[in-house]
Amino acid sequence: SSDLFCSDVHKTHLWSTAIAPGSFIEVGRDVFVSSPPFAFVQMASELDAIDLAKLGIELCGCYRLDDIDIRGFSQVEPRIELKQLKGYINRIDNCRGIKAARASMQWVTSVSASPMETVLVLVLCLPTRLGGFGFALPLMNHRIELDGVAAQMAGKPYFVCDLYWPKYKIAIEYDSDMFHTGSEKIANDSLRRNILGYLG
Repeated sequence: SSDLFCSDVHKTHLWSTAIAPGSFIEVGRDVFVSSPPFAFVQMASELDAIDLAKLGIELCGCYRLDDIDIRGFSQVEPRIELKQLKGYINRIDNCRGIKAARASMQWVTSVSASPMETVLVLVLCLPTRLGGFGFALPLMNHRIELDGVAAQMAGKPYFVCDLYWPKYKIAIEYDSDMFHTGSEKIANDSLRRNILGYLG
């Protein structure tokens, strides 16, 4: 009986439509958990559009929430690539949450490196009706190659910009108090801005 698996913290749900390939990951003998894309579709009927887009970015991101780390998150490999998430969602139909999942994918991007980068991209890119500014999605944590002079000034061959729109040559950085305060860090940030300005 499914009642055996119900408790104050667990609920049993019946999935009545066909299960797409790649929906489960075996974590032990005869023990399976939902794969990242299937979890995304399952949560689509539980979350609003903004939180669902946030979940999508986190699944395709390079961090996980972590109470032990002083920052509140730690760096990890993405749980799934953006194209794999899109591919899974496009392969399934007529199931609960799929319309909401597809709608939220327009605001999901990849390789966010922190929760605040995720919030920043949503604030900038969600439509105005959802409280955003309606920008196009940027490339996240994009590598900017430096030319000879710029590389010499920076002491490195490239910078990685948090959010970058190559069409407009605009980069936006999230500067946290934890990593961007103190005279040395402020000076480094200033040098970085000057070099990026020199590169246009």
